[in-house]
Amino acid sequence: MIVELFIIAAFVLPEAVADRYDRVLAPERSGEAPSCFKGCRVSELSVDCRKAMCKRIPMELGRKTVKLIMTGSRLSYLSSESFDHVPSLQYLDLGNCHIEKLKVDTFDRLVQLRFLNLSFNSHIHISDQTMFHKLTRLRELYLTRTAKMSTFDSTVLLNLTGLTKFWFGINQLTTFPNFLDARNKSLVPNIVELNLENNNIERIKRAYMRGLESVERINLNGNRIYTVWSNSFAHLVKLTHLEMDRNYELCPRLYAFKSLSLKHLSLADVGQRIFREGQCRKEIFNRIPNLIILNIARSRALLNSLCLFFNLKRLEVLNLRGTGVTSEMLPYIARRRHLRILDVSENEINVLQRPILQNLKLEVLLLRDNWLSVINITTLPEDTWDRLTRVDFSENTLYCDCQVVWFRRWLKKRKNTTVENLHLTRCTGPAEVKDVPIHLLKHPTDLECFSEEADAYLLSVFFAVFMTTLVTFLVAILHRLRWILKYWYFRYKARAKEFRELLDQQHYEFDAFLSYSETNYEWVVDQLHPRLENEFGLRLCIHHRDWSLGSDIVDNIVNSIERSRKTVLIVSNAFAVSQWCHFEMTMAQTKLFEDDRDNLILVLLEEIADCNMNPRLQLQMQKQTYIEWTENEIGQQLFWERLGQALVTPSTSLINEIPPRQLFH
Repeated sequence: MIVELFIIAAFVLPEAVADRYDRVLAPERSGEAPSCFKGCRVSELSVDCRKAMCKRIPMELGRKTVKLIMTGSRLSYLSSESFDHVPSLQYLDLGNCHIEKLKVDTFDRLVQLRFLNLSFNSHIHISDQTMFHKLTRLRELYLTRTAKMSTFDSTVLLNLTGLTKFWFGINQLTTFPNFLDARNKSLVPNIVELNLENNNIERIKRAYMRGLESVERINLNGNRIYTVWSNSFAHLVKLTHLEMDRNYELCPRLYAFKSLSLKHLSLADVGQRIFREGQCRKEIFNRIPNLIILNIARSRALLNSLCLFFNLKRLEVLNLRGTGVTSEMLPYIARRRHLRILDVSENEINVLQRPILQNLKLEVLLLRDNWLSVINITTLPEDTWDRLTRVDFSENTLYCDCQVVWFRRWLKKRKNTTVENLHLTRCTGPAEVKDVPIHLLKHPTDLECFSEEADAYLLSVFFAVFMTTLVTFLVAILHRLRWILKYWYFRYKARAKEFRELLDQQHYEFDAFLSYSETNYEWVVDQLHPRLENEFGLRLCIHHRDWSLGSDIVDNIVNSIERSRKTVLIVSNAFAVSQWCHFEMTMAQTKLFEDDRDNLILVLLEEIADCNMNPRLQLQMQKQTYIEWTENEIGQQLFWERLGQALVTPSTSLINEIPPRQLFH
């Protein structure tokens, strides 16, 4: 028996050893590529084979390996056997591995996998719904440039309910993927980030967003989107970031970007159509009250409408690079009081002065490639110079005379400010310093400029002394004659008062003429008219009731103002843009100054947009207190009391009722 066992061992064991030897070193013996494991970097449970040029998954990997990076390898074929020896993998990067064939069961045994990247393997075809169905713990899936198909079969996402990131860019999609299963339940209920950039998607609808209720970031850059339907994103209550750059024919519908949660919106390089066509121009950013970051670089937005930013009260970061911004447009932009970062590079700004940015808390200001010729202490508010952490003034048309001395000194003394492209912040004149970077400029020196400043300073001092002496002399004369001047002042005031009372006693057919836009007709008829005539007993002159039929409109306006004791302007955005309302206001102001009687009352129905405000209306609102309408019931009671009081109060003189200055003692 022992002899038989010995004989069996003598023949069987060598074969078993040889078989094991064949399996371990099979590649070398069969002519396959040798193991690349020596070229991999091993760190605890992580293996990085990016530079090893592997042609297969290394067999030397330990069973407890958690992270494997094979980016850039030459893995032409993969199956489930490729990963038999690494069942604990949680992170697998197979990006750009030249994979040509991927068996359906390749990942079936990697049940612990949380991260999978198959991007830039353009020959593999991902369509079988069972390919990932066992990866129930997967959190991140990257399939950029893998499928090259016009539609996406969402069934491949079955069982991936824990997925938080999904990238499917550069794949020639023409329609937005469907993320609902056969029972209309979300395939990705926990999705946070969705990237579909550089496809051929043409339209966005609200229905397409079903199943994405948990998404926070959506990237649709580089598609062919030409329309976004109204309220497409309104129900995505967690959406904070939306990027749609390089959609060159984009023209969203009204309230397309409506969202209470959206904080970051990027629409760079979207061409002209978005801001040119009426339906997608003025209200493009309405209903996004919490937006903080807006990027519309190279979209030429401001050349078409300055109302774009009217409702963006919380904006902190604004990128207007290459949009055609001019110096005249800056004040409208600067009304965003929370603005911290402003990029207006590659524009047409030639003047920048302190008052323009006075109320901002700017930390970053980028003004590269504009037409600025002077940068000095008056360019920005003093506290802004101290607050800036990053600035760029390069490639402007700076003229390096004595006005540049302060800026050169600031460049040397700055402590916490990063000046970008300092070597490109050059002089364009005079000829002797052309193209010299300002921080290397030697002339003009401080001393050279001081002599010029000294002459101007001495002249200023002389003028100041002369004016002080003159004022002192005049004050002394006035003090000596103070009682005589007081006597004549009060005599004049008494006569003016008698004349004004005589004017007020004359008969007027109406107590007030109402000037309003037809847009506000219902408010006038339903609210103003019954309240003033029925409760206050006033007689009003109203267009539709009291104007003479067949008469010229101009005659009706002039006659109405002449026949009314006072004129009430019902100011709204519609009023501000109406030519007839503008004419009525002009006539009322003319009458006011001719009679020297304060007979003009302003009622503000709503806040006036910057782009609707004309200079005459703006001046009137600045110098006269207006009565503001409100939706609050208590506020409305106060409104009616103030308006009624203003209408029944006798008119006062614009000149003589100004309180006398206490010049005399």
